[in-house]
Amino acid sequence: MSTGSAGAAGTATAREEEWDASWRSLERHMLQLYTAGAPRTIHQFWQRCYFEDLWKAMGRDAARGSYLELGAGRGTTSMYLASRGCDVTMLDLSAAGFRVAEENFRREGLPAPKLVQADARATGLAAASYDCVFHIGLLEHFEAPHPLLVEAVRLLKPGGLQFAVIMPERSPRIRFLTLGLLRPWARGRALLPETVRRRVRPQLVRAPRAS
Repeated sequence: MSTGSAGAAGTATAREEEWDASWRSLERHMLQLYTAGAPRTIHQFWQRCYFEDLWKAMGRDAARGSYLELGAGRGTTSMYLASRGCDVTMLDLSAAGFRVAEENFRREGLPAPKLVQADARATGLAAASYDCVFHIGLLEHFEAPHPLLVEAVRLLKPGGLQFAVIMPERSPRIRFLTLGLLRPWARGRALLPETVRRRVRPQLVRAPRAS
């Protein structure tokens, strides 16, 4: 193995250990983000919105599409897809994250997805394999996200959808304001009307169709 390869492998191993440690810490106070019923918390509301936007963006292909979640972690959006009977693959660098996901799927009685432990920038998966490649709160962890985006496009079938939700770093004041503006349960007390709150949505990127 060359020095460059050894260095890259060492970096990947270090990142895997870092994420494993992070997930082990989070397991002690893990929020339940998936719900089969109506959202009961702002976090469940946000997660449901991510899924509903993805589902709507897929249009007529939503139910029969093949999905790959990069940096899947606990797999909340994948859980919603699995609840609709979709073909779901989850990819993450962390084995500890997958243990959380497996427990979540078991708890809700959902069919288990295919799990792939790999770096999202170099998955080793076959090109043009998925109708939709999506990632929730992943890009902001990379100083240079270009390799991840290139890999996601490589994995898409012609005309497939890449769906990304980016979580910007926010000050405590902005987080407080967001709760006041968008909390779904505060009818009559939220600062924005419901019609406006429903329009806050992530961005969509579609792969070009083959000519």
